[in-house]
Amino acid sequence: MNKNNIINLTGFALGLILNALGIRLIVYANLGTYPIDGVAIALYNMFGFTVGTWLNIDSIALVLVAALIVKKKPNFYCFGVSILFGLLYDAWTILLFDKISLYEISFGMRTILFISGAVINAIGASIYLCPGWPVSALDNLMLSVRDRFKLSFQKSRLLMEACIALLAILLGGPIGLGTLILVLLFSLVLETIHEYILKKYKIIIRRQP
Repeated sequence: MNKNNIINLTGFALGLILNALGIRLIVYANLGTYPIDGVAIALYNMFGFTVGTWLNIDSIALVLVAALIVKKKPNFYCFGVSILFGLLYDAWTILLFDKISLYEISFGMRTILFISGAVINAIGASIYLCPGWPVSALDNLMLSVRDRFKLSFQKSRLLMEACIALLAILLGGPIGLGTLILVLLFSLVLETIHEYILKKYKIIIRRQP
């Protein structure tokens, strides 16, 4: 394995780890989650297992829906990314979040945790996207919606998130003000951070022999 492949693999793994940590912080803050996480948490509350397991099951559904939208074979490469994310989500829960109680944390501290989680999530997503490897099932669905209906990235993401948020609400998931903030601002924050990180990433890659 050459140095560039090692850098790509390291960046991809680090990005997924940070991405999962950011999402877990957002969920822990209990101010509203991303719609897809709200669906997984609602199903966990209803049927048990783990949130990560339901995220994996949700990913299968997203892959199949994306395939139906563009009328192509399912892209199960992106499902593999989502599997890794689900495992990392559960790992953070076991290693850290099962050991502390939300009721011991003030609203102000939860707000800080929410903002920190959103930033860490955006940084992680920015890093794992740099190698250009398969995206998550959620991102794959967004791209399918964009291609099928000829929408911009922003409009396709908003349409997708609105539909999933409605499902999460119907299932009783933790949808709140934080959800609206995440849906409206995440794409902008991700684009800004990713542009900066990608420039640095390309510099590192070019320096390798």
